[in-house]
Amino acid sequence: MREVRRARLRIVEKGFLLTAEEFCRRSGISRARLSRRLKQRTIFATKIGRDYFYPALFIRRDRLGSRLARVTRAMSAMNDAWAMFFELAYPFESLGNRTLPQVMRRAVGFRAAMRYARQLAAE
Repeated sequence: MREVRRARLRIVEKGFLLTAEEFCRRSGISRARLSRRLKQRTIFATKIGRDYFYPALFIRRDRLGSRLARVTRAMSAMNDAWAMFFELAYPFESLGNRTLPQVMRRAVGFRAAMRYARQLAAE
């Protein structure tokens, strides 16, 4: 378990995951808005020890940010924040060594990502 925790903390150190305070500051939202987004399932939090961290991917305020929120809501039935983070943050060979957000930039990729997210949630 210590190795897993160390690996997760390295992800935090690289800046892929942010504390609630840092996330709110960088995205320009309040803690109340962050809480609402968690309840709406358009964002998720990962837990390391006693602390919760939020993916830096969700700071975006453009079209890709809204697409990420929709894909996250579709994947939220997984109930495993680390699995959702892995699906969003790491490149897959089947996607041409690209991440889901990179694929979602185009409309065709977004539709494919939504199908993929629904499929993951159904499993």
